[in-house]
Amino acid sequence: MRLKLLTCAILSAFTGMACGGDDSATGGGGGSAGTAGTGGSAGMAGSDGGVGPITQTVLDAIASSMQVTFTVIENVPMTTAADGGTVANCPESAGGFCLDAKITLRNGGAAWNATGWAIYYSSIRKVLSVSNPEFTIKHVNGDLHKIEPTPSFTGFTAGQTKEIPFKAQFWMMAETDVMPRYYVAAPSLMPRVITKTDTEDLSTFVTPFTDRKQTQRLPGDQSVIETAATRYAANAGVADRGAAAVAGEVVSTSRIPAGCPSESRSTRPTRRSSENRPPKRTSWSSTAEV
Repeated sequence: MRLKLLTCAILSAFTGMACGGDDSATGGGGGSAGTAGTGGSAGMAGSDGGVGPITQTVLDAIASSMQVTFTVIENVPMTTAADGGTVANCPESAGGFCLDAKITLRNGGAAWNATGWAIYYSSIRKVLSVSNPEFTIKHVNGDLHKIEPTPSFTGFTAGQTKEIPFKAQFWMMAETDVMPRYYVAAPSLMPRVITKTDTEDLSTFVTPFTDRKQTQRLPGDQSVIETAATRYAANAGVADRGAAAVAGEVVSTSRIPAGCPSESRSTRPTRRSSENRPPKRTSWSSTAEV
């Protein structure tokens, strides 16, 4: 009888493991295809009950499939003051000059959720504040900044888009104010350049500057961003006068007008002969000669 009970207990244990048990190696709480996910067939990082550190596989997937879009919304955004006037809607540290912008991240691959990663990029304007609780943007050094997830980060589902609105110093007035080649990195892993930013064609990840609020430094700025159209309009009054009309106004470089001094050797300054030069002093005496 005891042998029979022991046999049943062993069989029950093996049966339980085969029917469910711990599935953390295949995708978390019951997932069938996740490589190390939090549960579900698309999980790519993490483990049961929490999000795990990023792996090289997930980092590579982010670099190859993440679509980054940089958009300047407005330079020196204004808001209504208590007295009814308008004031700059900027952090106090900006001194009244800031811009509203956003970085949009669209996951073009499978769902993923992980910690320990950062997206680095260059910005000519220091970021002052961020309005999405899932992300921070920190100034590293020089123009280098990094986007990092916060504890509120919930990962990306397949095809999901997340916006990171932020305020930065001063203004950005043209697409060329935005730098290419964002890259994603994590400790002990090989960093990767985000493919869709690895280009000199800024139009692939920078929203065009078409609104006047994007191309002026502040509301009263009268600067005009030159384009082919503005240059054409500025020169619309220029007409071809014809060769005969300008022939008498062109001075040939091969002819010297009458009355100008000749470039003969006799009129050129000559070097002073060695006889007229003062003697070269070869040494200095430490005491005056008497």
